[in-house]
Amino acid sequence: MSHVRSKQRGFSLPELLVVVAVIGLVVMVAVPLIAEQIRSAEVRAAGDQLAMSLKAARMVAVTTHTPVVFTVEVDPDNKYSYTDNKNNLREIVVPDSVSITSSDGDITFKLNGAIDSATAMDIVLEANMTGGDIDRWTVSTSILGVPSVTHDRYTP
Repeated sequence: MSHVRSKQRGFSLPELLVVVAVIGLVVMVAVPLIAEQIRSAEVRAAGDQLAMSLKAARMVAVTTHTPVVFTVEVDPDNKYSYTDNKNNLREIVVPDSVSITSSDGDITFKLNGAIDSATAMDIVLEANMTGGDIDRWTVSTSILGVPSVTHDRYTP
């Protein structure tokens, strides 16, 4: 019985180095893109949550037949609040990567859910993106008290 030793199979060092380099390049490109998508999702979620909170405050005013004050506090507090139907203060702080950039103020929902034109304001949420762009979500409340959300991205 003769044992013929076959050539050992495997990868050479240059082949492994090329694979590691390709993986490194993919990671270098993917990580910033994923981080930007996360920041974009955070500001979008904060805008949606703000609109839902405005709708909730309006609903509380209508169902309890009492005026509800929705208070917005910009940076550095970066939060908004209102009183719910059980008279508990609901305070929502936006994520650190998102800034409320509109002026401080109050929106007062009347018993019928409408607001005073004097208390109407746009609430602007912004997040810095890569390349210097700013992702902006604007939540506007109509005189009827219905919030709407718009989005734009701009370079300052």
